Amino acid sequence: MDFKIFKGSLVKLRAIHDDDFETIASWYEDAYFLRNVDTAIALPKDIEEIKDMYEPDDSMIELMICPLENNFPVGFVSIYNIEWNNRSGTLAIGIGRESDRHLGYGTDTLKLIMKYAFNELNLDRLDLEVVDYNQDAYKLYEKLGFKLGGRRREAVLRDGKKFDVLFLDILCSEWIKK
Repeated sequence: MDFKIFKGSLVKLRAIHDDDFETIASWYEDAYFLRNVDTAIALPKDIEEIKDMYEPDDSMIELMICPLENNFPVGFVSIYNIEWNNRSGTLAIGIGRESDRHLGYGTDTLKLIMKYAFNELNLDRLDLEVVDYNQDAYKLYEKLGFKLGGRRREAVLRDGKKFDVLFLDILCSEWIKK
C-alpha cells in the first residue's frame, strides 16, 4: 500500500502555516492568478482578508502546494462545498507565481488531491469550474479524466469580452478506470 497521500513526484501538500499568508497575499497581486483562480473582480487582498478566506470549515479542506525540496508554498489546492451526505466536493487549485507555472506542479497536485478525495475522504464525485479562456487548465482537467458537464454562457466579462464558465466533473468510478 502507498501511504504517501500528501507526497507526489514533484510536490508535497501540507497545512497552511501562519507565515504563508504573506506569500498568499503576493499571489493576489498577480493579474493572471486573479483572473484564473476566480471569476470575481480581480482585486488584491491584504493579509487579514486572506486569513478570513482560509478560516477552518467542516465543508472545506485547504492545503498548500510545496516543491519536494522545500516547504515554500508555490500554490494552493482545496476541496470545498463538501457535501458529506452526497459524497461530493468542488475542487480549486492555483499556482501563485508565474515562475512556478507550467512546471508540472498542477498536474502532480491534482493527481494527489484526487487520490486523497476518493481514497481517504471517500468522495464519489469532484467538480470544478474553469473559464473557457483558460485552455491550459481545461486540457489538463480533461487529461486527468474530468468531463464537461455544462457551461454558464457569457458569465465572465474580461477586457470587454464575454467568456463561458465551464463545469467539469469526475466520478470515483471514472477515476479508478483512468
